[in-house]
Amino acid sequence: MRIKRINGMFSVASQVEIQDIKSIAEAGYKTLICNRPDQEAGDHTPFDTLAQVAKQFGLTPVYVPISLVGSSKADQNKFDQTITEYPKPIVAYCRSGARPAVLWNRYDASVSGGRKDGPERRLSAVTAGALGVSHAAATAYAVGFNSRQTTAAPPMMAKANGRKSL
Repeated sequence: MRIKRINGMFSVASQVEIQDIKSIAEAGYKTLICNRPDQEAGDHTPFDTLAQVAKQFGLTPVYVPISLVGSSKADQNKFDQTITEYPKPIVAYCRSGARPAVLWNRYDASVSGGRKDGPERRLSAVTAGALGVSHAAATAYAVGFNSRQTTAAPPMMAKANGRKSL
């Protein structure tokens, strides 16, 4: 299991197994979100088993399974509700950590609205390695991000690549 911190209240992880639960609790996490469906593959511990162990260590387990083809509006709403209502900090996982990163990106875009620092926070998740560039681009497109409306991200990206911003 690898955990990547997105911010002070949310992190993503690759597949969590029983032996990982204690270290997650010791790291101070309060809620454990599973975004991997039990029936996806036979190579991981079912959520109910992990949830029982998580409760023993004081974690609140939440099951929000997301298929490999993507999340529905209802999935996103349940994820958003979990982020809003459950104890923090939260760690969410799937096989690679990509699904919770995409869900977080959409949640963050919805709550940041037109705030100027919204794109920078999502870019920070990309640079921290918690969110892949292709996932970030797809999610930005899905939530209606328009680079002409926001000029913050392109200059940062240009600077990171050693070029002058436009």
